[in-house]
Amino acid sequence: ALIALLLTPLITMQAIASDQRDGMLRFLFSTPASSAHIVFAKLAAVLCLVGLLWAIIALMPLTLLWGAPIDLGVYATNLLGLALFMIMHACLGVMCSALTRQPVAAAMFALVVSLSLWLAEFAQRLDRDSNLLGGISTLTRLRGFALGVLNLADMVYFSALALVCAAVAVWAVEGTRRYA
Repeated sequence: ALIALLLTPLITMQAIASDQRDGMLRFLFSTPASSAHIVFAKLAAVLCLVGLLWAIIALMPLTLLWGAPIDLGVYATNLLGLALFMIMHACLGVMCSALTRQPVAAAMFALVVSLSLWLAEFAQRLDRDSNLLGGISTLTRLRGFALGVLNLADMVYFSALALVCAAVAVWAVEGTRRYA
């Protein structure tokens, strides 16, 4: 998950930001594609790359089957958690790319937000009374998957955050279309 957290901003940084910077987004606006179509097409391309990374990460533990037994149920829940985690971070990266014109700024913004969500659990340790910080921590949400537990709240968390990020990206592109 940490590898995905660090690589996803680099994969997503040019999704929309470079098109805004180079003026290609205006060309896309002249087509009959809506802002949602543009964002979801960019997101689909990013998810294809992220899916390849997920497949490579998923195949590595399977090499252990030749020499040692592994619990395939826990393995499957880990893969599900990692897939949800990577989809959420891909949506976050595309959102950050839609909010800025510079790809490097988009990558830094996505990395800061991703690391903040990852490290929120450590901030909760400083303030034991705060349940909010532990609730938004992606590290806390991934822990259940790592133990082989399917928790609906964790799956809804990653899915809802991904949908919110995608909606904000569509909103940002639509704002660029109307006011730029």
